[in-house]
Amino acid sequence: MCLEIRKSGSVRMYSYSQHIFFPSEARMLMENLTQSRGTVKKAVGRKAVEERLVNIYESRGPEALNRIRDEARNISAALGFEKECGMLHDLIGSIPGTKSARLSTVAGRALARGIPLDAARLELFETLAAALRTTPLMQKHTPATTETAHFNFAFLESYFSNFIEGTEFDISEARQIVLEGKIIDQRPKDSHDILGVFWQAIDPGWSLQSTAPGEAVLQQLRQRHRTLMKERPETAPGDFKDRENGAGNTTFVLPKNVQGTLIEGSKLLPSVPPGMARALLAMFIVSEVHPFIDGNGRLARLVMNAELSLMQACRVIVPTLFREEYLDCLRVLSQRGQPGPFIAAMQKIQQWSAAFDYNDLDRVIGQMQACNAFEKSTRQYQLLSPPESGPEK
Repeated sequence: MCLEIRKSGSVRMYSYSQHIFFPSEARMLMENLTQSRGTVKKAVGRKAVEERLVNIYESRGPEALNRIRDEARNISAALGFEKECGMLHDLIGSIPGTKSARLSTVAGRALARGIPLDAARLELFETLAAALRTTPLMQKHTPATTETAHFNFAFLESYFSNFIEGTEFDISEARQIVLEGKIIDQRPKDSHDILGVFWQAIDPGWSLQSTAPGEAVLQQLRQRHRTLMKERPETAPGDFKDRENGAGNTTFVLPKNVQGTLIEGSKLLPSVPPGMARALLAMFIVSEVHPFIDGNGRLARLVMNAELSLMQACRVIVPTLFREEYLDCLRVLSQRGQPGPFIAAMQKIQQWSAAFDYNDLDRVIGQMQACNAFEKSTRQYQLLSPPESGPEK
């Protein structure tokens, strides 16, 4: 098989007696900038070309765009595409910010500002936001209406949130850490992990802090993370990640795209109703971007619960036995773009969390144990409903 590049920009590929022709990348882009005549459009238009150029820039770098621009110059006159070549030239120059053509995509404008983003993740956030705007959501009122109940709820929220991330303590050890201030000598950093989530769950300055839309979200999340992970200097508390991170088959947003994706994603928050809808969107944005080296899951759940507390709704506890269902529905949304299971699962576990009386810590721990909340194996155990359900709001 051989390739022959012609002066016109087309490429001739031939193997034995068969001849296949396809346009060069530059010609293809210019053809799609032409104005279609008639009812059947033969060109995808400027916006789609801009999206393709952004993808090329992200995957192959600015040199690839420069090669396309140079090739377009060489072949445009022969093809009668001088106008389209000028349009392509302006788009290519505007994406890295060296020219000022009007860009129509969020990703293109972000690149031009020097704050690139993950366009696929932004589309995923928009999919979730659209579902949250149209799906009727159940929302339980908080059962933690006394200081004691609030304290006990924050303790259990922290205990389970850390257990999900692998910081495993016996419940009696965790009680000593939080209630008695006893740091486990052999595990001082793990002990501070429990305290870090607990204090953000109980301190109104954190527990009632709504996630800000736009650029303000960057400093806000950095401050939260700095406080949350201050006893783990190896995680660079308050600094966005400098290397890729992932879980299973999911690779989270690349470091260079973290800030732009957070900025644009957070702008969707005011578009969904406050309370449960906004809580789920805020949580998923932080979880899917995974902006820090460590602590992202705990941070995402704190962000979610703050949105619920603002509406006096029940915060969400994710018990150990619910961990797999919780992570599975996140994967379905992340990898398949299906928000339904995530929305259903989080409403289900909020109702479960709201059904306990948190005024007596020993009693609520016993009830949660009877519901299998502390078990790990979903093959051996089922998460049972608590004895009573709180009133719906």
